[in-house]
Amino acid sequence: MKLFLSSILCLTLFTAQAQTADEIVTKYAATMGGLDAMNKVASYKITGTMTSQAMDLPITTQVLNGKAVRNEVDVMGQSVILVYNNGTGWTINPFNGATEATDL
Repeated sequence: MKLFLSSILCLTLFTAQAQTADEIVTKYAATMGGLDAMNKVASYKITGTMTSQAMDLPITTQVLNGKAVRNEVDVMGQSVILVYNNGTGWTINPFNGATEATDL
């Protein structure tokens, strides 16, 4: 019985407390220089690679904060582009037969 109670006591002392989403965002914002610094960012660009159907595809996302976004994915030598700007958007997707800009 002593072993059982000791085990329970140890487990309760060593349980980890999960962080809330707010705590994680606050900690990240502090690491990045604070919310004021993050709110001053007017634009940013993200580049990377995504995997789809065993192919590694380069992807680029460009964002104008609160105004516009452009995604471009290179697939088998062709670009699939999606643009959204102030309430309107267009896309070029040669795999859907749209080799010219098509409204969304």
